[in-house]
Amino acid sequence: MNIYRRITKVEKNNLMVKCSNDFNLNIDGKKVQSERDAIEILAKSFNIDDLQDGNWDALSDRLQRSNYIHPERINIFINNSKDLFIKDENSKNIFLEILSDTVSWWKEDVERYIVDGKRKTFNVYLLD
Repeated sequence: MNIYRRITKVEKNNLMVKCSNDFNLNIDGKKVQSERDAIEILAKSFNIDDLQDGNWDALSDRLQRSNYIHPERINIFINNSKDLFIKDENSKNIFLEILSDTVSWWKEDVERYIVDGKRKTFNVYLLD
């Protein structure tokens, strides 16, 4: 389990080769400057079609549902992470907390709280 693990571009390239069969999502931190930006990127990437007017709670909820999160192994690479929500530290913290909670959910909580819940690998990597 990786939550906010900072990696270099070389490490990312090695992971991309090693995890070529995984669902690998690249997010450019420069393009995520608002709650709406973050929700749109993840909704589009995971084909979550009912988040048009979503908020942080709705995003968190959808990321923890197996009917939305289909891949068994997910790697999210946040490139230019230092530019993520550059003028909104509060939103940055909320977004990263949602991702952290999602990592924990798929690592262990899903089996604890969902009947027949199955673990998934959900990793988040930060690149500056």
